[in-house]
Amino acid sequence: VPTATPVFEFKLKTNYPNPLKDMTYILYYLSREAVVKAKIFTLSGEEIIELRQNGLKGDNRLFWDAKNKYNEKASSGVYIYCIEAISGNDRAKEWSKLSVLR
Repeated sequence: VPTATPVFEFKLKTNYPNPLKDMTYILYYLSREAVVKAKIFTLSGEEIIELRQNGLKGDNRLFWDAKNKYNEKASSGVYIYCIEAISGNDRAKEWSKLSVLR
């Protein structure tokens, strides 16, 4: 008897600390393993970095060291981020914001 694939559930919880100075964790939940990527943008829409990890079933956290793709510290300000989880043919995406205070 084949087993049914569990319903795919993805929930962005928060990021902590927020506001942040040197680092933050983006906290999320997955109902099954998924590839997770987060893109962080300036308010004008410029992508400053993309983060990736393999998320496990349950609660997860994705680390950001508050640096851009050139390994430079992100400036003080408000940023928006999109985090997406992909598991097989299922995809889920959520948006949120965070603040950097230097």
